[in-house]
This record gives sequence, C-alpha cells and structure tokens, in this order.
Amino acid sequence: APTGLTVRQNGVNQHFLETLVEHDDEMFDHLVTERSIDFIARQVAAGEPFFVHVGLEKPHRPWTVPQKFLERFNPADMPLPSTIAAWEKQGLNPFVQQWCHSAVKDAEARNSIAAYYACASQVDDCVGRVVEKCRALGILDHTIIIYTSDHGESLYEQGLIEKHNMLDPAARVPCIMRAPWLLPRGWTCDSPASLIDLIPTLCEMTATPASAVLE
Repeated sequence: APTGLTVRQNGVNQHFLETLVEHDDEMFDHLVTERSIDFIARQVAAGEPFFVHVGLEKPHRPWTVPQKFLERFNPADMPLPSTIAAWEKQGLNPFVQQWCHSAVKDAEARNSIAAYYACASQVDDCVGRVVEKCRALGILDHTIIIYTSDHGESLYEQGLIEKHNMLDPAARVPCIMRAPWLLPRGWTCDSPASLIDLIPTLCEMTATPASAVLE
C-alpha cells in the first residue's frame, strides 16, 4: 500500500488489502449472523414462530474483508465494463451525484472489483450459516427465506460506483425466495417487482392479516 494510505482513501479497495479487523467475531456481519442464529434457536426451542431480518452490511463500502475471502478472487481475471472511462470523453453524467464518478480504472479497478466480489462472498458465507442452522434445527423446509438488498452497485459502469441513479446496475437488486411448499424450485419470475411488495407478499404467504397502511 502507498505510504500513509488511510482506510477512508481505500474505500473501494483499489489496493486489494485485507481488513484491519483482526478477528472474525469483531466483524459486523459475523456478529449479526451469530446473533440471528441464536435468536432462531431460542424461538425454535420455545416452539414460537419467528421473523428475523438478518441485516448484513457488506458489500457496502469499505470493500475490505478478511484475507480468506480475497484469496477466492484474482484481480487479473476481473473484466472491466466497456463504459468505465466513457465519462472522460462524454463528460460527467449530469443526473448523478458528482462523488459517484470514479477516476479508478485499469489495474486498480480490477483490484476493486475483485474486492467487491470478496465482500459478496463473505455475505454468501453468512447466509449459508443461517440456512445450515435452519437445516440443523429441522425447520428449513417450512421456513420462508428471502435474500435481497436495498440497492444495486454500479461497479464502474459509466465510471460510476454505488447507487444514486436509476441505471440498471444500481436499480436492480437480487431477490431470491425459498418456500418449498409454495414455490417450485428453480422458477424465475420476469415480472417487475419492488421491495415495497415484500411485506404484503409475506403476509399473504403466511395468512397474516396485512396492515391497512401497506401499499
């Protein structure tokens, strides 16, 4: 790393460095996952139904994670968007906040993209631990699991990072639902959906009366 580099200056991890946090149990996502698992276990032991929002931070910036996740990806293998430097000729997108425009490109951009995937890989591990706990408790096949996010990530399309626009990479989010008794495995829905639909959908799936204030 360059001499004097600060964590703030490496927010998109263009230098492909591991986190300065030394222990897994001091990582935010690890703590959230473990406490969620404990809550699920207590509810099952008490014979009580439950709803738990496992709010993971990654892959929010800073894109730094433990080395074991970085090692899963090789920056040299990362493809760069064809539009990563388009703004240099076209000018900045006027409808996007200026700080979302990034001057990161070439090898540093490949480092950054690999680091982003490493952060997503850490999330995958956390989700896997929750799923495996449900399996071990014998409740997996009658528990609804939804995997989604609050926004997408530009990841250098049009030279942009983060969100704050309605271009596809920022506006689209993952939305994976598992409910084996209701939804066929491997089925894909192409209809547009919104996060505002999730709570009414869960109410319908669980025969729970929905609040009159829900859209």
